[in-house]
Amino acid sequence: PAMSARQRRKQQQPKLQQHHEVKPDKTEQASSGSGFLSWRSSFALTCLVAIAAGYFTYRMNSRMWENHIHFSHLATIEREMFLTSELGFYYSFFKQVVEAPTLFDGVRLLLSDTLSEHPDTINALRRFNLYPELCIGAMYRVYAGLAQQFGWRTRDCYQVNRGSDMPPVQSCEGIGEPMYFYVEVVYLLSGLTAAGLALLASYARPEDRPCPLSGVIATVGYLGNHRECTRVQWTPTLRESFSFPLLVLHQICLLNFLRRGGTEERPKSVAVLLLAGSALLFLLPWQFAQFALLVEAGALLCAHALGYLGHRLTRLAMLALLLALALAFALQFGNVMLVSSLLCSALLTALPLLQLHQLISRLAPMCIAAPALPVLWLCCTLLAKAGLAWLLGAEQDSHMWDILLSKLSAGRTFHSMMYTCAKEFDFYDPQSLIELSKTLALPAGLASLAYVCYRVAALVIARSRQYRARLVLGRPEPPVCVPTESPGVDAASVTLACQLVGFGLLAGLIMRLKLFFTPLLVLHAAALPMPAANRLRLPALLLLLCASGWQGSANYAAEMSISGEYSDWHTEQLVYWIRDSTKPGESFAGTMPVTATVRLVADRPIVNHPHYEDAGMRARTKQVYSMYSHLSLADWSRTAKSLSVNYTLLVKGYCRRGPCSMPDIFERTEAQNPDSPVLCELMASRPDQLQPHLMRVFDNPKYSVFRVVY
Repeated sequence: PAMSARQRRKQQQPKLQQHHEVKPDKTEQASSGSGFLSWRSSFALTCLVAIAAGYFTYRMNSRMWENHIHFSHLATIEREMFLTSELGFYYSFFKQVVEAPTLFDGVRLLLSDTLSEHPDTINALRRFNLYPELCIGAMYRVYAGLAQQFGWRTRDCYQVNRGSDMPPVQSCEGIGEPMYFYVEVVYLLSGLTAAGLALLASYARPEDRPCPLSGVIATVGYLGNHRECTRVQWTPTLRESFSFPLLVLHQICLLNFLRRGGTEERPKSVAVLLLAGSALLFLLPWQFAQFALLVEAGALLCAHALGYLGHRLTRLAMLALLLALALAFALQFGNVMLVSSLLCSALLTALPLLQLHQLISRLAPMCIAAPALPVLWLCCTLLAKAGLAWLLGAEQDSHMWDILLSKLSAGRTFHSMMYTCAKEFDFYDPQSLIELSKTLALPAGLASLAYVCYRVAALVIARSRQYRARLVLGRPEPPVCVPTESPGVDAASVTLACQLVGFGLLAGLIMRLKLFFTPLLVLHAAALPMPAANRLRLPALLLLLCASGWQGSANYAAEMSISGEYSDWHTEQLVYWIRDSTKPGESFAGTMPVTATVRLVADRPIVNHPHYEDAGMRARTKQVYSMYSHLSLADWSRTAKSLSVNYTLLVKGYCRRGPCSMPDIFERTEAQNPDSPVLCELMASRPDQLQPHLMRVFDNPKYSVFRVVY
C-alpha cells in the first residue's frame, strides 16, 4: 500500500541516527604502508618502533641535561641551587619525603606544611600538584631500602676542586643519589612520550592494522622538532614533564574508546574506565591540564555535532571526564580551583546540551545544527563558570582571565605582567613556524587537517541535501553513510583534528602551551590521511620521512652541541650564610626564585613562593614585591611585619630600570608618586638610612639581606 510523506519520514528517521564503523578495503590497506604485512607483523613492528623511540628519547634527554650544566660533576648544593623558582620549589617536597624518618612522616609533612607560607600551616597536597614528588619519593625509599639490604653499590663519590677562590666540594653520582633518581624518572617518562606518539601515529588512521611507517615518521618528527615540543631537557621538574606523558597515554585510551564504540556505540566498560583513569592521572600533576581536557571535550562535541560520534558514546566520554575531575577533586582534598574551573563548567553544561542537540538536529539542516552545539556549549560554559565562581567565591584562576584580557586589550595588572613579561607566556613565535616548516611538520600536518576538513564538509553538504530532499521536496533519500562520504576519516580522526585546532589557538595566545600543539601537529603529519585506493600515500610518507629526517638531524645535532658549566658562588655564599647565621624557624621573603632556593637548600620557612595559582598568595607576593616600587620604607616595614617576615632578600638585578623590570611593572600598573625614590634603590645604596625599620646583615654583588626590626 502507498505510504504518506509523514510515514516515509518516520520510517527514514531511525536510519539517520546510525553511525557506521569505517572498514577500509584491501586497496586502501595496501596503500597504507603496511598492507604487505600481516596484522601480527604490523603490530610487532609498531611495538619495536615505540620501544626504540622511547629508549632513544630517554638517552637523548639525559645526555642533554648532562651537557647543559655538567650535572655529574656538581655538588649536591650546586644541583639544588640550579633548580630555581618552580623547579626548586617542587623538588623541595620530594627532598622532604626522602629525608623524613619514615614515609608516613614525609606524608604528614606534606599534609601540614609549615615552610611554604609562613606563618600559616597548609595542606601542600591540596594546594600544589605534588603527587609526582610523593610517588617518586616513595619509590626512592623502597629502592634505597632494597639496596641497603642486598648491599648494592648505588653511587660513587669524589672530591671536585673548583679553583683557588672556591672551596672543594664532594660530588656523588649514581641512581642512589636522590636527585639522580628523580631526574631519571622524569627522563624515563619523556621516553614514554615518544613511545606513545609512535603508537598513536601508527593507529591514527581507521585501518584494520597499524602502520609502523607512520610511527617511524612521528618519532623522527618529534625528535627533529624536539625543541618545539618540550622543555624537559632543560627543566626536568616542571609539572608538564610529568603531565604530558600521561596526556599521550590518555589520547591512546581515547582512541581506543572511540574505535571500540563501533556501530552499536557500546564500548566495553574497560575502555570507559581506562579513559577516566588516564584523565585522572593527567589531571593530578599539573594545574594547566584542565585546559587540554577542555579542548578535548570541545572536540568530542564537534565530532558529535558533525555526525561522526553518536549520542551515547559522546555522553559516556563526558561522564568519564567528569568522573576523573571528581576523583581529582577528592584526591586533592577539595581543591576549589578544580570545581570552579572552565573544565567543570564545560562538562556540566555539555550533558543537557547533548539532549537539546537531538531536538535541534531533527528540526534544522546539518549546516545549522552542527555549529549550533559548539556555540551554545561555549556560551553556556562561560555563564556557568561565572556563576560557579560567584557562588563559591573562588578567585584562584582570575589571573588567567587577566592574562587573556591583557593580550587582547590594553588593560594590564601587576599579576598579568608577571606572566606576559616572560617569554613563554608571549604570543606564539613566528620563528617556530619557520622551524616546523623546514622539517615539513607544519605543511604535512596542515595538509592532513585540510583533508579531514574537506571530508567533513562533504558529509555536511550531503546530509543538508538529504534534509532538503526529505522535508522540502517531500521525497525520501537513502541515508548518508559516514564511510562512503568520508573515506579515511572517522570519529577519532575528527576528534584529533578538532583538538589540533584548539591547541593551535591556545599556543597562539600563550607560547608555553605549544607543547600541546606541536606533538599533535607531528602526529597529524605522520598519519597523513589520503583517499582509499590512492597509491601515492606510501611514496608521500617516505618523502616526508626523508625530508623530516634531513632537517631533523641538523636540529638534533644543534641541540646536542649545547654545553656549559654551572656555577653561582654568590648564591652559594647566601645559602651558607643563612644556614650558619639564622635560626631554623626564622622566615624569609623575597623574589620567588630566591625564596624557592631558601626553602630547598637552606630549609628555612618562606613567606611567598612561585606557585601562583592562589589568590591569597598572589596578593602576598605583590606585597613582598612592593620593595621594588615607590612605596615608602615605613609602609613596607608595616607590610613585612604583618606577614611575620624576619628577613627580606633583595635581588639587586631586579632593581635595574628597563622594560618589564620590577620598577617598570609597578609604574605601569599602580598609581604611585613618581617623585619618591624606588625603595629597592634606597635599600641597596643607603643601608645606613633604613633604621629603625630594617638592618642590613648580609651583602654581596648579587644579594642583600635585611633583618626586619620589630
